[in-house]
Amino acid sequence: MSVIQSLEFSKIDKDDKELIHEDIIVLEKLAQIRAIDEETGDILLPLEIAQKAISTLITVDLQLPIDDYIQVNLTAFGGINLDLNLTQYTETQQANIYYLFYVTNLAIGNYNLGKIAIGEENYEFDGLGIFWPKIENSYVSLAMPNTPIESRYIFPTALHLLATAYLDFNHYNNYAAAQTKRFQIRELC
Repeated sequence: MSVIQSLEFSKIDKDDKELIHEDIIVLEKLAQIRAIDEETGDILLPLEIAQKAISTLITVDLQLPIDDYIQVNLTAFGGINLDLNLTQYTETQQANIYYLFYVTNLAIGNYNLGKIAIGEENYEFDGLGIFWPKIENSYVSLAMPNTPIESRYIFPTALHLLATAYLDFNHYNNYAAAQTKRFQIRELC
């Protein structure tokens, strides 16, 4: 089995480490998966299903132990937010978990159309395959069994693009602007 691509914090410079740290905070604070249809009120993603998916992602895809301090919350705007802030996972592990969970969920809506893009602005991602091996019965292989290979970006760049997308979804120009507004999440529409 191939090895999961690592951020290799020991091999990157101080500025890049700070940027990745900020990206993780953005995903912790701003990222959310739509759980409730605003027009009908129908539940699109029950909290229990999201929790089970995250558990599979962590234990099967990433082969990590479950941390008791994982927080999966229903937001005020009908979304599900994953918060790993209190866990013992390293920044690399947190980045892997956030990226897999949010990219996969954001991409699923367009997956069957043959084009993977996230959000209203259609930020395109070629796929996830180069970062994580395909493991039978894993979260990614079950959600998107024919995931194409991401060929354009190294993992830290792909993580940063995802964080940038969430800043944009919430109408922030940059990390500093989000920090000033205490990472307020805009209403999903």
